[in-house]
Amino acid sequence: MHIVNIYLPQVNNAGIAFNEAIYLRIRTELIQKFGGLTQYDQVPAIGYWKENADKPISKDLVIHYEVICNRLTKKYWADFRLQMEKTFEQTQILIVAHPILAL
Repeated sequence: MHIVNIYLPQVNNAGIAFNEAIYLRIRTELIQKFGGLTQYDQVPAIGYWKENADKPISKDLVIHYEVICNRLTKKYWADFRLQMEKTFEQTQILIVAHPILAL
């Protein structure tokens, strides 16, 4: 089994919030495919990063989704990531997976 963490922006690059219908569509897709989803939306969840020494620190307001899948299908997640980057007009959407052992 794997736990997959998906970090989605709450606002676009101009600081305008995305329509809630986008998140509803994504949640519905993930719940139908994996049988459930956990959403961490403690407001505000803020992600910070530094691209290089010449640029200031960047930040994003993020929503964190988490799903558990029995098998990790890399093609599905690569396609999903590309779809999210297009939907949210981002250079990169972070999706990470970790193997887990349910006790």
